[in-house]
Amino acid sequence: MHKFSTKYVNAQAQANILESIFEMLSEEELERRRESFLNLYYDLRRKSENSLFGKLSLKNRKRLHPLILAIYTAKNHLGGFSYSLIKNGRNQAHCPTIYAITHIGKFDIEIVSEAIREHYYLLSGDYEHLQGTIDELFLNLNGVFYFCETEKDDRKAV
Repeated sequence: MHKFSTKYVNAQAQANILESIFEMLSEEELERRRESFLNLYYDLRRKSENSLFGKLSLKNRKRLHPLILAIYTAKNHLGGFSYSLIKNGRNQAHCPTIYAITHIGKFDIEIVSEAIREHYYLLSGDYEHLQGTIDELFLNLNGVFYFCETEKDDRKAV
């Protein structure tokens, strides 16, 4: 079976399991669990945002960026990851740039960082998977805005 097909089958199996679990729970229980998840999510996110690293100035983040980039670059090369820049369409007028990157793998941030090279802030809807990892530390040092993609107010804010 093709690698993509296997991933799709596995993702579909996970979706089916989640769907069957949700079908077993009442609306009240689903809402209670959602509220519990969001309370924990926002509490952890506030702690991260209010930490020493979460409060760094842009000036300090730009100073730290070369170190973070060097670590990411070394990690990419040691892990055998590389990239090809097909076209560099960056605006040379030094105005803000938005990079819209599709998430396809675990090491996307490191690889994209190496390609962009400049300091950036990451917009991420993946806090619960990064929280408590070494990646969270590097993202907080570099600069990251987290949001919960299922929450209208968070989507609106970003």
